[in-house]
Amino acid sequence: DELRAAGAARHVAGRLQEMRLRAIARGRDTALSLTRQDSGWVVTAYEDGNRNGVLTRDIAEGADPAVSRPERLGDQFPGADFGALPALPGAEGGVAPGTD
Repeated sequence: DELRAAGAARHVAGRLQEMRLRAIARGRDTALSLTRQDSGWVVTAYEDGNRNGVLTRDIAEGADPAVSRPERLGDQFPGADFGALPALPGAEGGVAPGTD
């Protein structure tokens, strides 16, 4: 369990580094979106398409396109999942991620 959790954490950290390098190389804001679905957490990378940052609203409207296929953390690291601190605020003033 510890190795699987550490591997999942390193994987997500690597994806964040990859997006940072992509943002620098392309001169555009780039972000990872973590979305909770019935099948678990899904990670997708997006790039700012309208020069106002990567926003949930712009993703939904198609202004900020996905630059990677959605990937489920559980596909590569079965049993690994994300959790959230109880007082963590929601992104962009939205709903808090929960307490589990």
